Amino acid sequence: MLSATSQNTLPEAAPVAAVSEGAVSEATPVAAPAPVSAPAPVSAPAPAPRAAAPSSTIRSPWLIHYDASSCNGCDIEVLACLTPMYDVERFGIINTGNPKHADIFLVTGSVNERTVPVVQQIYEQMLEPKVVIACGVCACTGGIFKECYNTLGGVDVAIPVDVFAPGCAVRPEAIIDAVVAGLGILEEKRVRFAAGELREPVALPAVSAADKLVDGETVRAQHLKAAAAAQERKEHDHG
Repeated sequence: MLSATSQNTLPEAAPVAAVSEGAVSEATPVAAPAPVSAPAPVSAPAPAPRAAAPSSTIRSPWLIHYDASSCNGCDIEVLACLTPMYDVERFGIINTGNPKHADIFLVTGSVNERTVPVVQQIYEQMLEPKVVIACGVCACTGGIFKECYNTLGGVDVAIPVDVFAPGCAVRPEAIIDAVVAGLGILEEKRVRFAAGELREPVALPAVSAADKLVDGETVRAQHLKAAAAAQERKEHDHG
């Protein structure tokens, strides 16, 4: 048991040595700590450039078909592409009858004087960007009807053509391949058109059957040459 004196008495503190003013002045100076600079801000890494997503036009292109003057062999193959066996609609392709809604212009058959203005009108009514596909050898070059008096040649005589799909008759697989190739060209045109690089192409001037080339000469020139030869024979017989 502690006594009352021990309970109220605090322990004595250790004696503190007195420091004179001279001792303080003779002490080794302590350098102030160098200021700590704030850490440089770390910028977030720039995100990697993302590839442009395909447009909705590529995912669901609309197509218009026109028979310039074919034998209907290629037209039947175009219709076969819409059947469940080939199912071209799995690519999102829709067949439309309005040029203003179409992205792809698919032409079958050779071009003649009657169909040239129709082909050009459909082409001019389509909005940019657009793609033209010539299906079948007749649409590409005129085919077996190239030498006919009323045939001008392939579709490129009337309008610019982007994809050629030859064949007589052209197979549905070749038509689908041509359309898929046309979609790539359509996307390139869309990017160029958005950048202002693509301008409205000027349709080729309409020509008559007399102006088409046959064996290196126009039909008109051959006709004039034949008429001059006939006139010369007539004068020789009556002379």
